[in-house]
Amino acid sequence: MECCLSYFGFQIDESMNKLLPSDVEDDSLPYAYSPSFPAEKLQTIIEAREKGNQAFEQGDCKTAILEYTKGLDCFDNAKEYIIQNETPGTANEHSPIIILTLLLSNRAAALLKTNAFDKALYDARGIIKYRPDWVKGYFRKGEALFGLRIFQASLEAYKNALALYHIRVEGISKLLRKLPHIKAYAHELDIDSIIAANPEMNPSDFVPTNTGYEITLPIAKDLNSPAWIPDKHIRQIETRIKFLHTPGHTRGSQCILVNEKRLFTGDTLFIGTCGRVDFPDSCKCSMFNSLQSTLAHLDPDVVVYPGHMYGGEFTTIGRERVEGFLRAMDEEQFVNMV
Repeated sequence: MECCLSYFGFQIDESMNKLLPSDVEDDSLPYAYSPSFPAEKLQTIIEAREKGNQAFEQGDCKTAILEYTKGLDCFDNAKEYIIQNETPGTANEHSPIIILTLLLSNRAAALLKTNAFDKALYDARGIIKYRPDWVKGYFRKGEALFGLRIFQASLEAYKNALALYHIRVEGISKLLRKLPHIKAYAHELDIDSIIAANPEMNPSDFVPTNTGYEITLPIAKDLNSPAWIPDKHIRQIETRIKFLHTPGHTRGSQCILVNEKRLFTGDTLFIGTCGRVDFPDSCKCSMFNSLQSTLAHLDPDVVVYPGHMYGGEFTTIGRERVEGFLRAMDEEQFVNMV
């Protein structure tokens, strides 16, 4: 695929992407400054990233690359801007370093899909330069090197990624500190990774939810009635919540089925597509089985609420059986699609 990519205000000549064995492991890049951008460009960057994400989820990688590049083009090295430079490793979630490396990671993923492995490797090196403690840079590097058939270096990059991998659930530790009487429900295969990413948490904060785990919540129909009124004074309904183990995005990914009628699918099933399977803990074959053997067999009238609104807020199992990734296909077809 011919695609002219700009990197932080200057064009990369094709010759810069020609790899020699001696420079495969060199993550030092010709970046002359730490990332920054004008404050008024923030909305442009956010919109470009969102459009890129939507295009990527829909399989339109060419558009995704162009949108991510629009966001990256907003970065420069002007000192007077409100959003200032930072030292790698000290950034917060709103910082130019975080925004920049997210764009690079997403663009690298799209480039990998188009077999532009050399350009994806360049983006991966940029991620590692600015966020050496982030798993995505090493994982993208491993994927790019694998595509270039530089297998030993690819293996080392994968090992670095696995050493850094953990599951970050934003806000969960703050919520549990605020409401110490509640527990976090998570599949046992993900609990260790969540704790690794949230070291202030411990196993006692969790309720392990394996396949078929159910809880029942009594909810008063008269929501204005004080909770202490005896049951005989209010009519009650029950909300039944069933946890369905749907590995693929992570080993412990789950969907939540409410009263057999509503399904919250997180990062497993989206409208017309499925969640990403390009993380170190992901598995394409597991995702295929989760979709085809678990979700596709639910009642077609079940309403689906995905974790991201790519293409809309909700869908149904029946619709996804016809138009989405619940339609009949074999594993080879699925693996080639994702």
